[in-house]
Amino acid sequence: MRVRAISVIGDSHPRLEDFWCVDFNGQRLKAAVGDWANNLVGGPYEDLETAIALNETGQRYNGGVIGAKLAEKTIRGSEAVGHNLLALMNNTLARKYEQLNITNYAKQRALTFTGYIAHIIATPQQATITAVGDVRIAADGRLVAGRRKKIDDRNAQLRKEYIERTGDYNGGYKHIRPNIVAQYELQNTPGHEFSYPAIDGTKTLPSEKLDFTTIPTPQRILMWTDGYVTPDVFTIEGLERKLRQVFEEDPHRCRAYPEVGFLKDDRTAVEIIFDSWKTIETEQIVPLHWKKPN
Repeated sequence: MRVRAISVIGDSHPRLEDFWCVDFNGQRLKAAVGDWANNLVGGPYEDLETAIALNETGQRYNGGVIGAKLAEKTIRGSEAVGHNLLALMNNTLARKYEQLNITNYAKQRALTFTGYIAHIIATPQQATITAVGDVRIAADGRLVAGRRKKIDDRNAQLRKEYIERTGDYNGGYKHIRPNIVAQYELQNTPGHEFSYPAIDGTKTLPSEKLDFTTIPTPQRILMWTDGYVTPDVFTIEGLERKLRQVFEEDPHRCRAYPEVGFLKDDRTAVEIIFDSWKTIETEQIVPLHWKKPN
């Protein structure tokens, strides 16, 4: 079995808020990729557990960093899948809020440490998939889990319209930032066109927008965070080439490939080739480089 992985910090914050993990015990493979949101409200926070995980002292952390480290630790220590896994992760986040004296997060959801995952537990016969949000999974070149939030498309369109109207590339994100903060009130709150599920310490809803499935174990799985775009070829190299193409064609991400911002986000991917169940080899992939936008 071969595991190929890449994780690159984005341009807008100092610490990675993605993670990946793989564990193989000779009989089953557990793998996950996670993406936590940078907190725009609240913090930074002193948190000893995060400092130990990062081998640091005397630092304060954004909730996105804390949430990502908690999620990774929880996944590594559990064999749960589906709703049980999400409940475990939400309970872990709720306990962290209590430690940090964040008491009103259920009413002011922008305070939450919000994240999304793609997760598999595979045997030679089958792979059980749990996915929340826009962390994607492809099996043998076919998308099987992960979905983009409608609210992200809406905010990207609002930014695009602002730039078309003003020519202000740098101000586009500032223009839609209040919308991004406001969208948290739709998080895990069914009943609205733009409602969406997330892992944030409350119950992850609505269930119909979650991806739980079991498939025959494929020959190859690719999982990636939304720092990438859907590639033409489902490999890590395909992800890197597609992202370079996107930034070369639309460096400000406001034309052919509109986004909520144009700075490169954290990006993480794991590619697993199931060619043997006797051994596991891990390879770290070096990212491609290209010119930054002017």
